[in-house]
Amino acid sequence: MKKPNSNLSHDFDFSFEVKFGLNQSQKRIPSKYFYDQKGSHLFNLITEQEEYYLTRIEKFILESRLSELKSLFSHVDEIVEFGPGDGSKAEIILKQFMSWKSLGLNYNAVDISASAVQQCLNRLRKFKNLSLNSIIGDYRTFQSPTNNKGRLFLFLGSNIGNYEPHEATQLLQEIRHCMKKNDFLLIGFDKKKDIAVLTAAYNDRSGITRAFNLNLLERMNTDLGAHFIKDHFSHYGVYNPLVGAMQSFLISKKNQNIYFETLQQSFEFDLGEAIHVENSYKYSDKEISKLAHYAGFCVVENLNDERNMFTNSLWKVKEA
Repeated sequence: MKKPNSNLSHDFDFSFEVKFGLNQSQKRIPSKYFYDQKGSHLFNLITEQEEYYLTRIEKFILESRLSELKSLFSHVDEIVEFGPGDGSKAEIILKQFMSWKSLGLNYNAVDISASAVQQCLNRLRKFKNLSLNSIIGDYRTFQSPTNNKGRLFLFLGSNIGNYEPHEATQLLQEIRHCMKKNDFLLIGFDKKKDIAVLTAAYNDRSGITRAFNLNLLERMNTDLGAHFIKDHFSHYGVYNPLVGAMQSFLISKKNQNIYFETLQQSFEFDLGEAIHVENSYKYSDKEISKLAHYAGFCVVENLNDERNMFTNSLWKVKEA
């Protein structure tokens, strides 16, 4: 297994982006920093909550409809998954692929969380004739050999929704440049729907999402020597119809000053002041097609559930 030692660069990125984000008039921290070991564990718990429909419905789509694409995948000998989480979706996909194919298959797990990658690969070791590789990083880190017949890239779980629209287009363009004409990209999209359903999904009754978001404060305490007190902040998740996204914030409950030892800097928070920690964009069918077009792809097939709450969209590189 390949595991580049990128912890130092990730620590530097975290430090830099926290310092930059907290110095803005609208304080913000990128949502990718939720996922330390504890954060990854809490997110897995979120996916098990009754209100959090996304994972449950996407797994149903993969289990019940992926076989419709079997003929398209006859030449695929390598799967690359960005952000595999605990590997449960890869397990569903690989179980079907291994039943379709007599020859071996390569699987690459690409994630910025080393603990998440390890959990994923441990789950998949039971498959015979499967070569497992891990890459600690993001899509920019991945380099694939060119001697494969065809690859299936996976970007599941509505991860694309955490990117601003222009960032999503740019990211997908960069992924496209890694792809050949025989490759596919299977990408997950959470659909626009009743606001009450969306709001409940990001504010579960058990408080797991609250703990997940507040864990970002703990991570800054541990990694950056910050002096946050979790009880002095609250989690707030709300749907913004003007941009079509669920937005998450950490709200200061009091006037306070937080010192970071590694940054040698303090940051002031007023009562009610927010740190913006996540956007989760929701998509319509038209917006999915538009994104594919601008990123240089064509939509091959959309796999939806019966209520059209979630879509797994299969794309190919658009021919010139």
